[in-house]
Amino acid sequence: MAHAPTEIAPYNDRPLGLSAFIRAKDEQRWIGPAIASIVDDVDEVVVCLQPSRDRTEAIVRGFRSDKVRIVPYPVETRAFGPGFDTQDPRQPDCWTYFCNWSLAQTRFSSAIRWDADHIALPGAISRIRGLLADYDAVFDFGVNVVTRDLHLSRALPRTFVEARNFRVLPGFSFESGSHTEVFRLGKFHRHGWRIWKARKYFLPTPTFLHLKWLKTDDEMRGWPENWRDVPYFAKADRREAGALYDGPRPAFDFLSMEAA
Repeated sequence: MAHAPTEIAPYNDRPLGLSAFIRAKDEQRWIGPAIASIVDDVDEVVVCLQPSRDRTEAIVRGFRSDKVRIVPYPVETRAFGPGFDTQDPRQPDCWTYFCNWSLAQTRFSSAIRWDADHIALPGAISRIRGLLADYDAVFDFGVNVVTRDLHLSRALPRTFVEARNFRVLPGFSFESGSHTEVFRLGKFHRHGWRIWKARKYFLPTPTFLHLKWLKTDDEMRGWPENWRDVPYFAKADRREAGALYDGPRPAFDFLSMEAA
């Protein structure tokens, strides 16, 4: 397969700019508004698309923007879950390989790891772009929305803080964790981990709405079919509604773009 993970062009070999990459399979419900919420603030949106049975591809192709492109990935990856770290990350059916392959498809000097169920909040992406002029990695978080009127998860109102936004530097890559992939700001050497001394910035306020829990169980792509029986995933089911989200809201009616 072309553009293997080891062929990721580094920061200095890329034009200055900001790429967003989305790893997708059967994501028709929210991928439209997910792209719409960022396309004006990035230099490209790269949708790395596994074989899908729904309207994901048609929705993405419906964007009349040269910034949005689809890169087909012809292999279906294996599910997350216990034993994920025993999968061979050099094989195309491993999600970790797919993540690094997806990063390799981007063209610009910095990248955002976006998901097909993220809706950017006003000004968030432009702020991240500005910060990446001075920092190597920008850590951010979102809020977990569980109702259409934007109530938050009672048990876990915020997502985890992660380095979703980064310069494309040597050693910045995906690796396999115990149940799913993790993003490392480091590089492995025979004497152990040598952590890249990255200049990091932690955003104090949320940058996106996370709509995972507005999906049905059948739409939990990549999770094992018995995910409710796997403690790692079962504890993440956060659909019980808590407080109403009272922060800034997207500037467009993203709910009207939902594709059932």
